[in-house]
Parts: sequence; C-alpha cells; structure tokens
Amino acid sequence: MSTDYRRQEHSFHIPKKRPRPAIDIPTALPFADSAILGVNQAMVKASGLQVRIDSDSVKPGDSVLVYIDDRLVLVLPVKVDYAGEPIVQYIPARLIPEGLISVTYRVNLEWSVPQKVLVKTRLPGGIDPNPDAPGHYLLAAPQLSSPLLSGLRDETVTVVPYENMCRGDVVTLIFGKSAIPHTVEADEVEKPLTFTLLKDMFAENGDGEVVLYYRIVDEVGNSATDHSLGLSVTIQSDANESAPPTVAGVDEQNTLYLSQLGSQALDVRLDTQDFDPGDTLALYWLGLDRTGEPHVLTETQTLETQSTLNFKIANADIQVLAGGSARLSFTRTDGNGGTQPLPSREILIVGNTRRVSEAQHPPEADTVGSTLSEPESGVLRIGVPNIQGSTEPVVGAHCGVSIRIYDDRDPNGAQVVIDPLVGGAP
Repeated sequence: MSTDYRRQEHSFHIPKKRPRPAIDIPTALPFADSAILGVNQAMVKASGLQVRIDSDSVKPGDSVLVYIDDRLVLVLPVKVDYAGEPIVQYIPARLIPEGLISVTYRVNLEWSVPQKVLVKTRLPGGIDPNPDAPGHYLLAAPQLSSPLLSGLRDETVTVVPYENMCRGDVVTLIFGKSAIPHTVEADEVEKPLTFTLLKDMFAENGDGEVVLYYRIVDEVGNSATDHSLGLSVTIQSDANESAPPTVAGVDEQNTLYLSQLGSQALDVRLDTQDFDPGDTLALYWLGLDRTGEPHVLTETQTLETQSTLNFKIANADIQVLAGGSARLSFTRTDGNGGTQPLPSREILIVGNTRRVSEAQHPPEADTVGSTLSEPESGVLRIGVPNIQGSTEPVVGAHCGVSIRIYDDRDPNGAQVVIDPLVGGAP
C-alpha cells in the first residue's frame, strides 16, 4: 500500500508570537512548488539529521529546545557565545517520524517560524533480496509485446507497479541511447505505467541488441537500490544483416560480472569478414554508471585483413560502470568515404557495489552520541531499549512497533538503541 505523505497533517498548539527565523536543514531538498523541505533516508543516517539554529540574541545560560510537531526532541543548554555563527546540532534518527512533520525551536520564550518537512525513508522498490544479481529482484523487467522489433512503428512498453510506489516518483526507462522519464501522478499509484518507444528512437539506436530497464527516484531523492531487471530485445531491419559485436565474458542474459573480469581489460570483437582491407571501423562506447551518469569512449582502427577486429576497453573504464550498463556501436567507413552504421550491443555490468546508500558521517555534536563519563555512583542502569520507528506507548507495553520496521525500513531490520543512564538505582 502506498502513502501520500503530503496529506498527513498534525494538530498541535502553535504559539502566536514567532519572532525567530525557521530552523535550517542544510541537506534538505526544497520543493519547487511549496515551502516544504524534503528529507530522504541518507540524510537521517549516522548521527541523525543536521539542523542549524540562528544564534542571534542567544547567549550563554539560555536554553534552546527543538520540537518535531508537539514532541520535544532536543534540549540544548547554551554554554558559549556563538558570535553570530549558527548552532549546529543533530536530531537523532530514532526521533524523526515518517511523513509530513513540522520542526520548530524556541530560545527561552521566543518561538521560531515552523518549518514543514516531508520525511521519506522507504526506498522505491524496497530492499533487494538478491543484491549480487544483475538488477533489483523486486523491480520486474519492462514488458514488451515481442523481443524482436523491426523499428518501423512505435512500440508500447509497460512497467508494472512496484513496492513503495508513490506520487512524485520519477521512473526513467532506458532504451539504448534514449532515456524516457515519467513522473508518477496520484491516480497512477499501484497501476501499470506505459511508455512509448518512438520510431525516431529506433532510428537513433540502430540495429542490434538492446537491454530495456528502468531506474526510480522518489520526490525527496531516494533512489531504488539498483535498476530494474532487464529485458533483452533485438532491433533488426531488413537493410542490415551484419552481426553485432561480441563481448568476452558476457553471459546469455547480456550480463558482465566484474568479479570474473578481475583486473583484465575487456575484449570486444567485431566480425569483419564481409569488409575490405583499408576500411575504418569506429567504436562508440556509451556507458551509464549506477547513477545514470554517462561515460563515453571512442576508438578507431583500420582493417588490415578480413577476419576479426579486436578492441580493448581498459579495466578502469569498466569498473566505474559497476551496477550500470554499456552500449557498444560501430560505424564502418569504406575506401570511398561511405559510412555504414553496424548492429550494436548492450550489456549490463554487475560489480561489488554497496547499493544501499548511507549518509556521510558528519562530526557528532556535543549532545549526540557523546561518550559516557565515569559513573559517579559506580552504578550503571540500563534504561528501556528504544526501537527506532516505534510509536508512542500502548497499553501493556513501553512502545508500539510499526510493521514497516521489519520489512523495508532498514536492510538490517529493527534498530534497537539502549540508552545508558549514569547514576541510576540498581
């Protein structure tokens, strides 16, 4: 079931006088059409969500209190003069709820303007149960009427619904040299999405083998942990009967495993038996890394004998494409200057990449994650464990645990934090 987080509102007492500026969340993403900020999974990892508080008129001895909705989450006694510099702190991840929240703070009796924040930590597609395989196991391959295409007419591609599908997700279908983005509308959630492959796209890609797949990024910047499973299709017109290039080490699913390639260069072979000595063959290599960033290489060779022409791609140029793909296309130029595009080939590249992104570990604030001093009484009492993502206390228990903790909140399941209390009763 999907959730439109922007419809969730919270009702709580808002003081009338708010002379202080809103809290600043430097890593948050602004929405173009509203004053809401977006926070994703990576931003609340490690030490928590970084916030900055205007220190104007704040002096030693004051207290800064930070609230999420009506819940107090940080108490910051001011011990130094910040001399106009912002007060930088981190809200622990376990105190940040999913959905639309309002973050405020007050200095003594002065309240800030509320800052609305949309928090989304559920990744599109959920957590891949088989991350070492090519593509996200839970993101089904695109659907097409036939794997053999003539390129003479438009074709319709279908992407089936996926886990955590939400309004605002951007689903980008990759078709060779073409990338077709689609933003999910509210009435499309949990329904199949359709894309159109235009005849012009077939002409641009030329004949050969293509792997159709898609990537997903939600409205606050959470990416699916990998691209979808791929669908291999062949574009074959009547005009071109040449064979596509051969890539060493690629299996029948058009997949190259970097663990098998090791530190070697990648061999690409082109059958040139039907060509003439003196012909020039140009390789155009278009690689897309796991973020969709292009990496382009070109190489040209002159044919000396009618056999097989070998091209080598440096190992470093392959390694950067771990979790992505590469498209190989050739152009032949004969002795008279005439050019002929040759059938292309596309491969998926699987490497040892960490697919669940984690936030960079910022320097920890004085009030977050600080080490314990030596117990004054010599007694250490362990308080009730806090389970991240739990609800408020319920009857008969210290807290309620949301079911999402055990499916896709975190790849390691529930995170339990035990807060030691120094000097407590044994």
